[in-house]
Amino acid sequence: MLSRIIFVLFLVVSLSNCVATQSFPGAARAGDTITISVGSVDGLNKNNITVEFVPDSDPFNPVDITSNIRTTLRLYPDKTSKAYLDESAGFGLETMTFLSQLSLHGPWQSIVVLDLPTTLPVSTGIIRVQFDSAVVSPLTTASANDVDIAMEILPSLGENHTFEYRKLAANNGTELGDLTMLEPNKQVLVRYPADGISAAEFVAAAEYNLTVSVVDETSTDVTNLLNDGDFAVVLDEQPSYIRNQLSLLWSRQGNQFTVLVLSSRGTQDVNQIRFSILFTDLLLEQNNGWVLSDNATLDSIKYFDIDGQQVTRPFPEVVIQ
Repeated sequence: MLSRIIFVLFLVVSLSNCVATQSFPGAARAGDTITISVGSVDGLNKNNITVEFVPDSDPFNPVDITSNIRTTLRLYPDKTSKAYLDESAGFGLETMTFLSQLSLHGPWQSIVVLDLPTTLPVSTGIIRVQFDSAVVSPLTTASANDVDIAMEILPSLGENHTFEYRKLAANNGTELGDLTMLEPNKQVLVRYPADGISAAEFVAAAEYNLTVSVVDETSTDVTNLLNDGDFAVVLDEQPSYIRNQLSLLWSRQGNQFTVLVLSSRGTQDVNQIRFSILFTDLLLEQNNGWVLSDNATLDSIKYFDIDGQQVTRPFPEVVIQ
């Protein structure tokens, strides 16, 4: 069921890089599960968004439904699809490539899944979404903060969707879907600020040296107890990476990470380079309380052009998400 909801919603809103003006479904019963597309925002999670329903029957008493958010997630087009690769629609202004140039991140749509409270009044109305300052929207696109999303609450009582599934074909039983498994993990994110469309500054290689640690519940550094296999360095997904033949290599000694991003064509705009370092031993996280430290630093960067000459380019920022 989730796949059908998300797929239809994606077709409706993603190809124009917009914020939805209607939830999916657009009419539901109190207690039902709905989804809302809130644009292509960076840094969204359940703790930095508020959602309220404003009924037409009582517009001066909006209902805060933030606590009913099940999850926030990112929806991507298939990398072989026209939606991902097309650069012609709308003179290039309504494409995934243009969205990534604006946002400096992958062409995702940010989705909020929430259960409507059973106490909502039967009424037409609107859903209003507000982000806090940690959530970044592409500067030249609409923000969900400015959009009233149409919603109608129908008579009778609905029910939360459980997203049941079967793990194996031979297993006749079902399990409940855990939507939190779709949320981004805590990560050390290296990104360039999305301050509008700036002139491209090409590189063939970029070398980043960072200090990233894992700490236990007492904030003691335990990084030296870990293997390289306990970490992942993940390059963002952007259409320009395919055209510019981007690749990533990394190495680690203790809490010192070296990340090398290469463009064999020498045509990658440095502002669109974006990658994350993650602690991936989920058992140690769950059982021991080990997590990425909030004190990661970017210690140095070197940029090189296609001739191997070192060049000067902008300095990115490091954030913990």
